[in-house]
Amino acid sequence: MNYLSILKLWAFVLIPVFFGTIYFFKEEEEKPAVITFLGENNLDQLMGITLCREMAYVPEDFLTKPIGVSNVQIGSIDFPISTASREAQEMFNQGMAYYYNFDYVQAARSFHDGVRLDPEAAMIWNALSVTYTNLADTVKSKEFGTKAFELARKSGNRFEYLYTKSNFLALEPPSGMEGYQALYDSVYAVKDALISEFPDNVESWVLAAEIRLYFRGLEESEVEGNIANLEMLEKALATDPDHFGVWHLLIHSNESLSRFEDALKYGKMYTEAAPDIPHAWHMYGHDLMKTGNIDEAIIKFSIALDLEKKKYDREDMPYHYDWHYPHNLELLAYCYQYKGQFENAKAIFVQLDTIQAFQEESEGKIRKGHPFFLLQNGEYDEAIYLADKLAKGEGINTKLVANISSGLAHMMKRDEKNAMKSAGEIQILLDSLVNEVSKYGIPEEMFTSSSYFQFYKGLQDLIENGLVLQKDPDNKEIKEKIETFQKQMLSQTGPDPWIESLYFLQLLSNITYSTGNMELAESSAKALLEHDPEFGGGHYAMARVQKRKNNEAAASESMAKAKLAYQDGDGEFLKSLGF
Repeated sequence: MNYLSILKLWAFVLIPVFFGTIYFFKEEEEKPAVITFLGENNLDQLMGITLCREMAYVPEDFLTKPIGVSNVQIGSIDFPISTASREAQEMFNQGMAYYYNFDYVQAARSFHDGVRLDPEAAMIWNALSVTYTNLADTVKSKEFGTKAFELARKSGNRFEYLYTKSNFLALEPPSGMEGYQALYDSVYAVKDALISEFPDNVESWVLAAEIRLYFRGLEESEVEGNIANLEMLEKALATDPDHFGVWHLLIHSNESLSRFEDALKYGKMYTEAAPDIPHAWHMYGHDLMKTGNIDEAIIKFSIALDLEKKKYDREDMPYHYDWHYPHNLELLAYCYQYKGQFENAKAIFVQLDTIQAFQEESEGKIRKGHPFFLLQNGEYDEAIYLADKLAKGEGINTKLVANISSGLAHMMKRDEKNAMKSAGEIQILLDSLVNEVSKYGIPEEMFTSSSYFQFYKGLQDLIENGLVLQKDPDNKEIKEKIETFQKQMLSQTGPDPWIESLYFLQLLSNITYSTGNMELAESSAKALLEHDPEFGGGHYAMARVQKRKNNEAAASESMAKAKLAYQDGDGEFLKSLGF
C-alpha cells in the first residue's frame, strides 16, 4: 500500500471533480510527500477501502493496444512538452484530451503510443501515471511516475520538474494534525510556485484549482474550498478561453455551488467542443435535469448512450471496461422516474442489475438506483430482497447501499428490530471509514464533515428517527433531527447527489405524512420543492398536506401543478395518485 492510494480515498470524499497528481515539497533535496487527486469515477474502489491494487480494472493488453490518431471529435488540447517527436506530442495531446473527458482507457492507449514514439518524454510517462491512478493501478502509477520524475529532473525543464514531481511517491503518510498541516503547507508551496513561475500556462491554474478544492485548511469549510476552486478555474479560463477541459471542470465546479445555469452554459460549450464524447452529452444532461428541462436531459443522456455503443464497436471494447456506461444509464432511469414513467425507469434498473461491474467494488454504485426506486414506490419487500443480495458484495460503499436500503424498507414496514440491525451495520461501516482515514493522518473532523459522510450519516439517522417518529409523531427532538436531515439533503448539489437527494427528500415526505404530523409533513414538502420547484412529486406532497389541513384552494392549486408535471406519466402511476 502507498500514500498515493490513501490520499485518493481522502480526495474522493471531498467531492472530487478532476485531475491527476501533484507534488509537494519544501526544499529540493527533501523526500517529497505526494497526493494524487482523483477523478470522480473510482468511488466504489476507494470507498471499498481497496487501497492496494496491483492491476488496473481494464486488462493491460487492452490499455497498451495501439490507438493511433483518433478520427472522432474528442476536443482539442495543445499542451507543449519536451519531445523531439512531433508524433509523440500529437499522441500526448490526444491522450490529454481523452483524460480531460474522463475517458481513461483511451487516454492510456494514447499515452502508451506516445512513449513508444519517445521513451524519454517525462510528461508522457507522468500522464500515464495519473491515468493509471484513475484506473486503480497504484503499482504501475508509481512505476510510471517515478520514471517521469527522474526524466524531468535530468531535463532541467522547471515546469516539467514541478509537474512530474507529484508522481514521485512517498510511502509514509503524515501523522496526525501536525503531519496534515505540514502536508498542507507543502501542497500550497507547489501551487504558489506553479502560478507564480508559470502564470501564462493554463495547466498551472488547473492544478492550482484542484489543490484549492481538495486541500482545505483545517478551519476552512468545504464550500469555501469549492468557491476557491471556481475562482482558480476562472483564472485558468482567462489564460486559455478555448480550453474545453476547463469548461468541463467548470461544469462540476458550478454544480457543487448550485450554480446550475452557469454549469448549463458550459455544458453546451462542452458538447460543441467534443461532440463524439459520451460524457460531454451526459454532463449537459446533468444540468438540464436540474433546471426543469427533464425532456431535454433524457435526449442528452440517450445521445450519450448511443455514442457509447458506437465507441465500443469502433474500439472493439467490452462495455464493462467503461465506468461511464452504467452511470449514464442510471441518470437516464432517474429522469424517467422524475416524469412518472416508471416502466421505462424500471426497465433500466433491471438492466443495471445484470450489468457486469467494471470493478467488483463498484457493484453498489451500479445497482443502488433499483432498491431506492422500489422504496419510492412502496415496494419494501422487493427492496429488501435486492438489498440482501447487495450485502454479499465487495466494498464498504456497496454494503452501505445495502444496509441503507434494507433499513429504510424495514423502517417503513415498522419492523423496528430489523431496521435497527441495519442502522447498526451502517454505524460499523462508517466507523471503519473514520478509522481508516484517521490511521493515515487525515484529520477525522475533515472527513466526518464532508458531504459524503454526512449523506450516509443522515440516512442512518433517518432510519432511527423515523422509527421514533412513527411511535411519537409530536416528538420535538426528533422533529429537529428530521429538519437537520432535510438540510443535509438540500446541501447535496452536484454532480450526482442532487437527484439522489431529491428522491430521499420525497421518501422523507412520505415518512412524515404517514405519521400524521402535518406540521412536519408540510416542512418536508417545502424542502422537496426548495430542492426542485419543478418536481411533480413535491407539488403532490404539498397538495396532500394542504388537503389534510382543509386548505382546499391551495391543495387544488398544488395538485394541478403535480398533474402538469406528471402529464406524461404511466397510466397506473397516475391512477395511484388519483389523477
